Amino acid sequence: MIGEANRAGELVKAGKGGAGMIGKAGKEIVGSGEGWGKACESHWREVEGLGVMGEP
Repeated sequence: MIGEANRAGELVKAGKGGAGMIGKAGKEIVGSGEGWGKACESHWREVEGLGVMGEP
């Protein structure tokens, strides 16, 4: 999971959207990404609310 989360951070830095979909650990990295914080938090709340990530 740590490796996948790191990959998520790298994808966001590269400007590729949706990297946060990788997992819970990805949320922390993506949420702290430059210019992505608020949008990612909003998106994660929606996804988590639907239980799509495996944890409602």
